[in-house]
Amino acid sequence: MIFDSILNIGSKIIDKIFPDKAAADAAKLELFKLEQEGKLKELEAEVQQEKIASEDRASARSREMVLAQSGNRDYVPAILAIGLLFGFFGLLTLLIFVDIDQDVVKILDIMLGSLGTGFITVLNYYFGTSASSRRKDDSIEKILAINKL
Repeated sequence: MIFDSILNIGSKIIDKIFPDKAAADAAKLELFKLEQEGKLKELEAEVQQEKIASEDRASARSREMVLAQSGNRDYVPAILAIGLLFGFFGLLTLLIFVDIDQDVVKILDIMLGSLGTGFITVLNYYFGTSASSRRKDDSIEKILAINKL
């Protein structure tokens, strides 16, 4: 990671600047503290981004529930999801079983990657994030709570 390389470079510079070992160790400790603060801020930013994404998914799901309870139904998300799934698996089948010019395959690979990303988005929309992602979020929250004490 970038912080580790900065810490290593900083330690080497400190060794050259400070001939006194005690002063060099104190400077390295201060550099390490600065690095930890940076990592903590980076971790807090990641948690904030995940919270925003989670709230966005919850908002979309609650929208679907309100529409269903009111007797109205918006079929657009379902139609888009089905179209995306057919597009993804159709293109995947095409690439596997049909002999296509290599120049065209490059373009289709890009399309397949985009459709694959959409496929994952559809899964997250309808089924939520994975349990391991929830455990990661819980671990991050515990780390942040400990560091704030």
